[in-house]
Amino acid sequence: SLGYSTYSAGTKAWKLYLEETKADEEDMRAGDPLLGGKQMQAKHYSFDDPQGMNPQLAEIVVRESKHDFKALGLVTVVWVLVAICSWIKGGSGSSSLVSCGSWGFYSVAFTPVPVVLFITWSAGKALNDLHENKKACGYRYADGDVVWNSFNTRFYPLIAVSLGVLAGSLGLAAGTLLGPVLLQLNLHPMVSVATTGFMVLFTASSTSLQYLLLGRLKLDYALVYTSVGLLGGACGNTFVNYVVKKYRRTWFVVFVLFVTIGFSAILLGYTGIYRTLRQWFEGEDMGFVPICQDRAHMLVPSGPLSEPLAGNIEGTLGHGIGGMRAGR
Repeated sequence: SLGYSTYSAGTKAWKLYLEETKADEEDMRAGDPLLGGKQMQAKHYSFDDPQGMNPQLAEIVVRESKHDFKALGLVTVVWVLVAICSWIKGGSGSSSLVSCGSWGFYSVAFTPVPVVLFITWSAGKALNDLHENKKACGYRYADGDVVWNSFNTRFYPLIAVSLGVLAGSLGLAAGTLLGPVLLQLNLHPMVSVATTGFMVLFTASSTSLQYLLLGRLKLDYALVYTSVGLLGGACGNTFVNYVVKKYRRTWFVVFVLFVTIGFSAILLGYTGIYRTLRQWFEGEDMGFVPICQDRAHMLVPSGPLSEPLAGNIEGTLGHGIGGMRAGR
């Protein structure tokens, strides 16, 4: 999945680079009076007067010019539902309101699933109905608009569910995998970045809350990394907006995503190999553990490897892994 996402982001960045370079050259020729051209007029509904449109078309244009608080409300409802179910399940101790492994425990754990599936189906149907209404009114899609036809409203939710499972299983940021999917929908790169960042607020906070309830989150670490993440995100967005406005280029946004996903794939493989060899040399159980096992020990740094085993691993993977072991 990470490999394909890296490839997808890389090809999209290169395609955007070629398109924007060609478009810039054409705009310079068309907009330069010395070359016999004239300035092109904007062709987006944002510059049109809704009063002169078909009433149904005008209603769609006006509605899409405003924030969709209904969609935001649905996402918030799902977040609250997941938080309540996580609180009822609790952690691996006396904090649980239901006994771990009981029917009540699994019922609470899977309660959000049918609700989320129903909301996904309802939202997809609403988007498809809106698309059909747009077609009937002769709606003019702008570059970067998502066409929610029947195929997209069925296929991409399945992709999103699969990405969620992969992100949760591998401990990856969902935005890392969501970005290339949005680009495949031909979403504008800046809109893709904004959408991904907004949705990560919900996914990251929901995941952090569940780790906190499970007793697997150290608050001091969480506060430090949250502060660093917020500061880094603010600086990154400010820099990207500045460069986009100054140079009128968006391809480098996708290129940054390509580099990030590529490094994630490399580091994930490196970490996975290290942990596998460490567990193998130390004779740890590399299979699945019971779901109700107490995980409080996972917050305690593991002791150093014995010298012979450390020598074997470091000789295999290099001295860099010794630094990773110290970080544990």
